[in-house]
Amino acid sequence: GTIAVWEDLLLATASPINIPLTDKPVRTKLPENMQSIIDKGADWQYLAGTHPNSTWTQPDFSARSPKDNAETWRTSAAGFGYNYKDNKTVLKDMEDHYTVVYIRKSFSIPEPEDIHELGLVVKYDDAFIAYLNGKEVLRVDVFNGSGAKASDIEKHEHKGWEYFKIDSHRSLLREGKNVLAIEGHNRKVDSSGFTLNPYLVVLRNGKPGVNRNIKTPGLNNISRITVNADYSSGSKMLVAMDRHSGEALWKRNAEYSLRHNTIAVAANKVFYI
Repeated sequence: GTIAVWEDLLLATASPINIPLTDKPVRTKLPENMQSIIDKGADWQYLAGTHPNSTWTQPDFSARSPKDNAETWRTSAAGFGYNYKDNKTVLKDMEDHYTVVYIRKSFSIPEPEDIHELGLVVKYDDAFIAYLNGKEVLRVDVFNGSGAKASDIEKHEHKGWEYFKIDSHRSLLREGKNVLAIEGHNRKVDSSGFTLNPYLVVLRNGKPGVNRNIKTPGLNNISRITVNADYSSGSKMLVAMDRHSGEALWKRNAEYSLRHNTIAVAANKVFYI
């Protein structure tokens, strides 16, 4: 395709005929000035070898209540798994027996409005889904379902800490008690290893975050645009992006197919040949 720049817009004729706006989170380096609100190696409630009831992600769930599987929830330190040296809670019976581990932990936020950014730092193998106060906020390498019904799990071997920004924190954080719940998935029951080792960080207002791995967005790293595309020789989709960040500002279907066209902007109109 062909691109053109007008003020802060990047206009492109897109060769992919279908560019889904995926919700898959983007892995980045941990920004500076972040503070832990759930520490590395903290104690979590965890459930292994069986599945919880549907309320396990909710703040008012009680792992001590008989109706909430009190006999099977335990408390221990992260990370959880087997065949990784940094797992503090070794699940010796997991290999060849089960593929899902559930963990949950409460934390306190005195002034939610003071939180500028919230993020999960995690080592994981193979996949996970995270919930904040009962709402799903991150889904990484689990493409369908959750819990016992999760499927299409992508293989991932941990090679260090990875950072995932939680975009919806402003509407979900509460003053006082909050709960982070995570279900970790292994791709196969006979997998050679598993780990789920998270901690939670915040950037407070007034402390600018600096990412040590900032790159100019390119074809392979424009978040939510150049991913999972089904390529074709033509398209009827036109996308306008911020040329600095690569953020998609709007998209629309064109009346005619775009292929190897030239486009231009003038008089508040988009022209293409």
